Amino acid sequence: MLQVAEEFLERKIHPRVIVTAYNRALVDSEEYLKTMALKLDTTSEANILKIIRSTIGTKFVSRYGDLICKLAYKAVNTVLENDTDVKIDEKDPNWEHSNINIDIKRFIRIEKIPGGLIEESEVLDGILLNKDILHPKMKRRIENPRIICLDCPLEYNKGESHTNIEITKTGDFEEYLKMEEAYIQTICDQLAALKPDIIVTEKGCAGQFNSFSLLLLLRRLKKTDNVRLARACGAIIGHRVEMLKESDVGTGCGLFEVRSIADDYYSFFVKCKNPKACSVILRGGSKDVLQEMWRNLEDAMAVTKNILKCPKILPGGGATEMALSTYLLQKSLTIEGSQAYPYKAVAKALEVVPRHVSLHQKK
Repeated sequence: MLQVAEEFLERKIHPRVIVTAYNRALVDSEEYLKTMALKLDTTSEANILKIIRSTIGTKFVSRYGDLICKLAYKAVNTVLENDTDVKIDEKDPNWEHSNINIDIKRFIRIEKIPGGLIEESEVLDGILLNKDILHPKMKRRIENPRIICLDCPLEYNKGESHTNIEITKTGDFEEYLKMEEAYIQTICDQLAALKPDIIVTEKGCAGQFNSFSLLLLLRRLKKTDNVRLARACGAIIGHRVEMLKESDVGTGCGLFEVRSIADDYYSFFVKCKNPKACSVILRGGSKDVLQEMWRNLEDAMAVTKNILKCPKILPGGGATEMALSTYLLQKSLTIEGSQAYPYKAVAKALEVVPRHVSLHQKK
């Protein structure tokens, strides 16, 4: 459409007229497509999988299309939630689905692990973290764990700029070390009062922490991983240890386990009661295959999200563009003035899509 607009500029038609005609064509197109769209039953998994399959049918991994579709459908349905705070407008044709909230970017994490078969890819009913325990005496498997998520350090707070310590006696330095140990001991006692099984923090942890307490600890998590874990297990991220309450402890996780996959250790938080976040494990023989699968899975999840939020479909293969072009050509006959020329050009531009589809089909 930008290409055909050049002709109108050469004919001294004002740019405002061209833009107004284009906007008018956009509004008319939307109204016409709403009459063409077919409503989809989102309760039928087979119908949704069929639509997702058609979008990745020409991809490199089309051989594993059914697997990708099922992974995308399960992952998106895991993070789907109904937002009760959204004001519903019943005049909206999709008002029944306007309160659906699906945040793929924040709450779905795709882990690409080289090795194994592609068929071993799966969607976890929980979270996977590329973390191992800090101490060999810590448990590697806990059922129904109580989890505390933090974004504060579990170590002695050092000075922000310069710290000067004046030592006048032999025992002054030992007293200073005892103050640090007492501070760590206080943190351990405050955490132990809530009887957690697992503590997760985005910051560092003091070396003495393992000596004072054998609570299972995972440190230096990414902010995004911590948010997903808190959402999956029902915890509330704490900012200060002394302000933690019983309601901040997550109890929704059914099983914690440390497993070794491809010479690396991963922490599994699975069997969650109501996970609103999840991890997807992709397995494959090489990084190139995993990268291609990751791109296709991203596309499939985006399609699934759009279907669930707006369950309407249009014919493909250039049929919609051709029908819309015919409609706009007829509509252009009713438009008077110089706006009719850019309006008609929009209809002609839409014919490019079916033309290219037919050319590639012949090849």
